[in-house]
Amino acid sequence: MVTNWNLWDTGKHADIKIICRGYHWFLHRSILASRCAWFNERIKELEKDGKYDKYYVLDLDELLFAPVRCLLYFIYHGDIVHGQLREMSSWYDKALAELYDVSIKLEFPQFGKALLALCKEHLYLTLQYYKANPKAEMPHYQIDKFLRGVRIAYAGDDDDQAKLRRAYVKFFARIHRTIKMDKYFFREIRSVPMFSADLLEYLGLSGWKR
Repeated sequence: MVTNWNLWDTGKHADIKIICRGYHWFLHRSILASRCAWFNERIKELEKDGKYDKYYVLDLDELLFAPVRCLLYFIYHGDIVHGQLREMSSWYDKALAELYDVSIKLEFPQFGKALLALCKEHLYLTLQYYKANPKAEMPHYQIDKFLRGVRIAYAGDDDDQAKLRRAYVKFFARIHRTIKMDKYFFREIRSVPMFSADLLEYLGLSGWKR
């Protein structure tokens, strides 16, 4: 992906002001419109209205600041900064889920694909932790956080999501002995029915009723 980090940093030649929750960015219509169909449509509406005083102004107060900042940074730099995710939430999966919702709302599949890649990377690192610490246990509250990533994997049917679904099933299958498989566990995984079915089938527990 072509980056425009210098234009992001300096705001040089900016012709649109993005406002969100008291923050603002001076950016470029051509870059936003070419990278994201949702921005393209909103910019067309602004241009049709003709309200222009040095900059067009696009108000995004219907969205949260942190996801908007992360998305705009991605448009200009082509990547997602881990520090920005940590600022959104101490739970990585929660931040990824919030961003994925924004990628759907703004019809920005490239951003969604980058988030899927981060989910898979995070999953791999977590699996390495449990391999290195075989006696570690996954507490109930962490299951809930992980299911946010699971919901991203099951939110669509493209190849990347199919791979991520398999990765989550294998991950939980690998570490299921570190989880107390009680009523809470089954209630939580059944909140994502397709994942529940896939996991229980993989574990050979598809007929187990709890």
